[in-house]
Amino acid sequence: MLYYSFSNPKLLIRQLEDFVTEDWTYPVRTFALLSPADEATVDLATQTENVVIEWAPTVDQDGNDVYYFFSLFAEVAGEVEGETDLDLIEFIASDADGVEPSLTLTPAVLDSMLAANGVALESSIKLQWSIAAWDGSGETEEDILNNLVLASSYSGVEFTEVFRAITFKRGATAVSNESVFKAFEFALNQNYPNPFNPSTAITFTIPATSKVNLSVFNVLGQRVASLVNRDLSAGAHSFTFDASALSSGMYFYRLEAGANVSVKKMMLIK
Repeated sequence: MLYYSFSNPKLLIRQLEDFVTEDWTYPVRTFALLSPADEATVDLATQTENVVIEWAPTVDQDGNDVYYFFSLFAEVAGEVEGETDLDLIEFIASDADGVEPSLTLTPAVLDSMLAANGVALESSIKLQWSIAAWDGSGETEEDILNNLVLASSYSGVEFTEVFRAITFKRGATAVSNESVFKAFEFALNQNYPNPFNPSTAITFTIPATSKVNLSVFNVLGQRVASLVNRDLSAGAHSFTFDASALSSGMYFYRLEAGANVSVKKMMLIK
């Protein structure tokens, strides 16, 4: 319906089904955060199971696929004295290349993430998390960032972004990365970090010594980088992809080892 205020018309939508358009920019942002619960604590000194972040799926009004990103924030001093702002410190695509409404994080990945953000051994940090949803639209960095929406509640008048508090504790020693890999099985892992700028690590395991090709392609199917093309021994391997010379957007990396082939997506945001 139209609402007039001081000769300035405003459109107030009673429900999303009342509004039809061919170019609805944003996914529906009123989706719930499910787990972990607010004020949860993850103690990496005793944590042996993977930590699974879960939320309710949402949809895009013009039918585009929705991609999810786990967004982790630290509280920092705000511009106004006595107030705090949230500073984004981690932005990680969800499971299945950003499609699933969940993210599985191993204790080793969490520990390395905390270390990278300056959290010392035997120390803890309290952070805020939420989920960003994106419909794949936008070509420039500004377009992509403008088309991201955080999980929100709706009062009938305005949207309010939703966050949950979570405390992470590190143990006396760093968590081993051995648990990240299933040695001697063919597995291509999700690159980390993802999205990235300008470089990211691509890790994989192969069951036997074989000729290995790891290449990166753009959305047009053009090869933009060849990271390895030689014989590698059985076990875990890691290669860094530097995209300094490439533009923002979606890219695909393809691993071929013997008769095994796997492809995954990654997002470059400069």
